[in-house]
Amino acid sequence: MTGFSAVRLFAERARAAAPDFDLNAELPAVLAVCRALDGMPLAIELAASWRRMLPTGAIRAEIERSLDFLHSTATGVPPRHRSLQGVFEHSWLLLDEDERAAFCRLSVFQAAFDREAAAAIAGADLHMLSRLVDHSLIQQTASGRFEMLASIRQYAAQKLHEQPYSGRTRRAYAEYYLGLAQRLGRKIKGPQQAEMLARISSDVEHIRAAWRMATANRSIVLLEQAADTLWFFHEMRSQFVEGLHLFEAAARAFAGHAEAHTMRLYNRLKARQGWFLYRLGDYQQAEDLVAACVRTARAVQAEDEVAFGLDILGPLAYHRGDYSMAAQYMETSRKLRRRLGDTWGESVALNNLGAVTFTLGNIEKARQLHEECLALKLPTGDPWLLAYTYNHLGRVAFAQERYEDARMHFQECINQATRIDYRLLIAGTHQNIGRIHLGTGQPEAARDSLQRAVAILESIGDGCGTAQALGYLGEAHYQLNHLAAAQHVLQRGLRLARICDSPPLILDIITRLAIINGDTGPADAVEILTMVTMQTHTPQHTLELAQSLLEGLRDQLSEPDFQAAADRGRRGSTSAAVDRLTA
Repeated sequence: MTGFSAVRLFAERARAAAPDFDLNAELPAVLAVCRALDGMPLAIELAASWRRMLPTGAIRAEIERSLDFLHSTATGVPPRHRSLQGVFEHSWLLLDEDERAAFCRLSVFQAAFDREAAAAIAGADLHMLSRLVDHSLIQQTASGRFEMLASIRQYAAQKLHEQPYSGRTRRAYAEYYLGLAQRLGRKIKGPQQAEMLARISSDVEHIRAAWRMATANRSIVLLEQAADTLWFFHEMRSQFVEGLHLFEAAARAFAGHAEAHTMRLYNRLKARQGWFLYRLGDYQQAEDLVAACVRTARAVQAEDEVAFGLDILGPLAYHRGDYSMAAQYMETSRKLRRRLGDTWGESVALNNLGAVTFTLGNIEKARQLHEECLALKLPTGDPWLLAYTYNHLGRVAFAQERYEDARMHFQECINQATRIDYRLLIAGTHQNIGRIHLGTGQPEAARDSLQRAVAILESIGDGCGTAQALGYLGEAHYQLNHLAAAQHVLQRGLRLARICDSPPLILDIITRLAIINGDTGPADAVEILTMVTMQTHTPQHTLELAQSLLEGLRDQLSEPDFQAAADRGRRGSTSAAVDRLTA
């Protein structure tokens, strides 16, 4: 049945059982029931008949516990039609022993699967799959894969639990998909990156389920072989929340185990948990966690894990405005990667080092570092690294007012990032293109680009990135003379930046908001902007903007009033300015 027909049938039978049934009030639960029962009319009628005693949400919970819940006591109905369990039992009795075994084993697949996996895990070759299709126990999708309806799978899983091969089947499932992840991961850094990511995507639900099985069984070997692939996949697909949950749960399973081999895996899992915390803007927790991982990795001389941790600590130091420490972390990582012969990791460190060099105002040196990175990775055709490198080169060109070069680099960045659907960098590049439009007097185009950036960043949970994009979006509204919109957007950005605890970003947004905020006069603006110029965390471009705005305010105040406001600013604090601007 279609979704609409299934809902209509449930509503009709529910009203017959309970005249007070209100479809609008219970629609989410009704939809959940219909999905759980795959739209099967008999199952829906049996479920709806329980509405006389239970709300729909409770019916859904009972179905999840057992299909035995769905039965009817009506007379004159064949036994196999009195319950969903009866329907399935009738089909089960029609199977031979080999078909029953294959049917049970196939219940481990929680999503559509291919014939290779069915053969390897369930021993079901194409002929067996065809027989089960004929029995209407599985179905073939338009893509050529196979799937089992959720209600049938629930029944088959109950049967599998009764079999002596239940545990072996689940182990085979975990070994197959985590082994697949490992094999695909070996080719993920290079020209086949897009193809490997697409291949992982087609089975990602199985790979995640296999990871959870390995986590529950504390299978060190399986988790070790798939950890890097799962980290890289969730990074490249900007699925940071999902990645965090997987690594957090796996690390929790090994907490408190002091064996050396277990501790090495635990440290790897925690470091990658820290990566996703960083991506999601939880900077303090990420830093605390990763710093501990680096200390442990150094103690056991795991240089690759030291470098991985430094590749997180560097950007974290950058975001809190400690640029010298960031550069130190990044340079150390670069040297470690070079000693290990890891050109991919060395390229990551070069890009990071170029970014902090750029922020410190050495634009030409930053350009050299990014071009060195491009020379390393261009021959390999790695879209992820190439996208980052072109993005950084675009920022350099923009700072040097080479706008056409900047557009060319940003477009190439989008081309590479789109190949692998890397939404984080697609959003970042829309933001940078918006900045070009701002710098060349095209605020409407800037607004459109920046709104696209904000939408993507919000969808992937990047609070700090969203705050930064909102800062530039506020400037676009300001240039369009949409002052109320500018103030609203910048205040949103400032609140997010405060949650992320990123002093450079907070100071950047404060600088823009000080002029736009309708609740502050020229003297207040002078006070806030002077405070910004006094902070050690203020980025160079923000410092220059604040100084320029201060000069423009001199004509609006007498010299004594200007100096008095500036004196207050020298004694002021960032937190006081944030409180004032977001009140």
